[in-house]
Amino acid sequence: MNIIGWFKNKLMNIRRKNKIEILPIVFDSSEGRPFRKEKYIVQQQEKKIEFFYLTQSNYYLNFMQIKQYVVWTLKNDVCRVFITEDFYKKFELFYQKEINTIYLSFLYDISIRRLYIYQKFKFLFSILLLIFLSFLGFFIFLGLDKLIFLLIFLFSFLVFFIFFAFRLKLLLKYKKNRLNEARKEVRIFLGSKK
Repeated sequence: MNIIGWFKNKLMNIRRKNKIEILPIVFDSSEGRPFRKEKYIVQQQEKKIEFFYLTQSNYYLNFMQIKQYVVWTLKNDVCRVFITEDFYKKFELFYQKEINTIYLSFLYDISIRRLYIYQKFKFLFSILLLIFLSFLGFFIFLGLDKLIFLLIFLFSFLVFFIFFAFRLKLLLKYKKNRLNEARKEVRIFLGSKK
């Protein structure tokens, strides 16, 4: 098996072990029936999208206060899009099946990548913690002064801060690149329809 096949297999295992959810509380807040339902094939799996008006969510006022007119949620291979009626009518062109497939693929890609990065960094974090505790135990055994403990604590805090900042930077970079790809696909699709 080549390296690309191994990587894809690893990502598929992560997806099977961890259910991907985006805003599950908002997902569960839907009231009534969706005004539109569709089925899609994304990443070789069947997914469903249900469109609800934002007023059908218990969080309608919260989203309106921050001027959020569209909210994508995801739970158990079902995506629910909460959208204001005016916004949907004005931008209905952007909610065609092909564009929804592109955006749904984007959501799954970044969610899987996030899980992969978190699992990878969880392992590295465990190793760093083990090393830190070993050094701490060694210095306690030697009976060194409290200043050494302070220096070790500050150094470990700095290492952990850099560690988490790097993890976030990796995820944001991937998300930005993948979003640009999705936008480019949408532009190409919309350009070919004109």
